[in-house]
Amino acid sequence: MTNKTKKADYFSAFVDWLNNWNKERGTYINDLSKLKVLKLLFLWVSGNKDYLDVFDNFVAWDLWPVEKDIYDLINKDKIKGYSINSSNLSKKCENMVFDTDALEFANKTINFLKNKNVGLIKLSAGALVDITHKWQCWTLARNLGFEKIPTRLILSENWIYF
Repeated sequence: MTNKTKKADYFSAFVDWLNNWNKERGTYINDLSKLKVLKLLFLWVSGNKDYLDVFDNFVAWDLWPVEKDIYDLINKDKIKGYSINSSNLSKKCENMVFDTDALEFANKTINFLKNKNVGLIKLSAGALVDITHKWQCWTLARNLGFEKIPTRLILSENWIYF
């Protein structure tokens, strides 16, 4: 399996788990937009070197650190089982089957995020932008003129989830 295929599979499972976590919050609000999903991906992956080897193309764009390969897949509507747009997501099929490693990744992801801040799923995309703008790796990369955020900068963070 190529890294891009692995990345796409892991992200699809991540989106499925996010959607389920979103349903747990009480009143279901389908606000899992492209921006929100990509922010939540960054917040989790940034704390785990093994997954930074998979999600290895974070760039410092104006509003966000974003995994560019995943951003491109979303824009091409190539996420397994889901379409994600600027305001929400829609499920393309029921009963999706995911690779065991992708499921393990997604399970660890959601549990990690819940332990850091169980309310993350309730935050707006704008609030998640505010959180990630507190991260120095994004600021440093932008100030140094880097588009790609070096993994060493991401790993050196004082991970902020509030």
